[in-house]
Amino acid sequence: MWLVLSPFSLLLPLAVLAWYSRRWALLVLLAGLSAYIIRTDLISLPTTWLELGIGITLAVWLIKGDWRIFQKINLRLFWPWLIPLLLWLVAGILGILVAEDTRLALGVWKGFIIDPLLLCIMVASVAVSEKEKNWWRDWIAALLVGAVATTTVAMLQTFTMHGGRLQSGYDSPNVLAMYLGPILIIGLLWLFENRRDLKLYQQLLWLGACLVVGWGVILTNSYTAIAAIMGAIVIYFIIKSWPKLAGVIGLVLILFSLLGPWAAVSLNKGLLTGHTNPTYGITSGEVRMILWRQAVEFIKASPILGLGLGQWQASFNTIAEERGWLSIKNPGLAIELHYSSLYPHNLWLTTWLSVGILGLVALIWLVIKVFKSAVGAAAIPAAVLAVQIIHGTLDTPMWKNDLAILWWLAIMFAIIYQLKLQPPKIEHRYE
Repeated sequence: MWLVLSPFSLLLPLAVLAWYSRRWALLVLLAGLSAYIIRTDLISLPTTWLELGIGITLAVWLIKGDWRIFQKINLRLFWPWLIPLLLWLVAGILGILVAEDTRLALGVWKGFIIDPLLLCIMVASVAVSEKEKNWWRDWIAALLVGAVATTTVAMLQTFTMHGGRLQSGYDSPNVLAMYLGPILIIGLLWLFENRRDLKLYQQLLWLGACLVVGWGVILTNSYTAIAAIMGAIVIYFIIKSWPKLAGVIGLVLILFSLLGPWAAVSLNKGLLTGHTNPTYGITSGEVRMILWRQAVEFIKASPILGLGLGQWQASFNTIAEERGWLSIKNPGLAIELHYSSLYPHNLWLTTWLSVGILGLVALIWLVIKVFKSAVGAAAIPAAVLAVQIIHGTLDTPMWKNDLAILWWLAIMFAIIYQLKLQPPKIEHRYE
């Protein structure tokens, strides 16, 4: 009876769907990114609905030989992208080897590095084999459907429970905002560039979906997410107007996001804004400064290899207990650190501590390549990464199941556009 009522019972029709239409199975997975919050154990190993869905679809994809589409492509054209990608994979393995908790590191490696790449490879195989550009429209629409559904459920939960900031089943309102932000950007910008290809009712439907998602971001009350979305839109139009500046813009964005916490720690300056705990008066800015200082200390102690995948929270909590930050004598700080210490609240600090300097270099390399390739429609993936990078100054996008998929989808989008492998050109160039 539990299996029939469980969301995991939907994996069986997903397997059937994958067998008859890999396209629709992948669209379901893209719409269901939030399903990673549905967790269970498989042979005593923790997993999620999303991970099992990716695994099932991958098995069908391999059995049916859908991967053979890549044999029609000159892979030498991919080497400028494959080199940093291979470095990223090597860094992930090193992140497992140096971790004290190997089991946890393997879970992070699978959920945040391998599964997102596998899903994106399958999505790319459809994008490469399709004979028309509707695939781009459909997978972005699938993301919007999932975001609208997630936002709607979160609104209903907040209304019925008389809650405050929109959160739903996510760890925090900020995490929900980090999921909605990139989807809102890619939905709005795709509509802006392709509105003439849609009928009026389709434009209104698409715009309505974007408005729902945008309202969801506002209700999370995440100042950083709102600023990131506005900044990404500005960056998009700058790149469209002056594409030769795209690479420089990407580099400046990375440096600002990476060096911001280091500057704050070095100058010992707190953040000027942030949410305040109404009971104890502790601000999110004060909490972030504590996390940043400790992250910088860890990096200085191990700049090459970092701490390993998934090791930050345990390492931080050990230090926090030693220094009395989690003491009952200081309940406000203890409560805020308890809910905020999953990551150091910065994309690059988290990356450095998780996969070392090699992983940091590989990720920065890929981001710069995306921005340098941002010509025409390829300005959209640059804008998507801009949302995550700007938000990543004060939080940790990408290091989550759904956020990692959105990150690598943007990179995959940029690769295909730069190499001119849009569906209409595949047959002409390679067959």
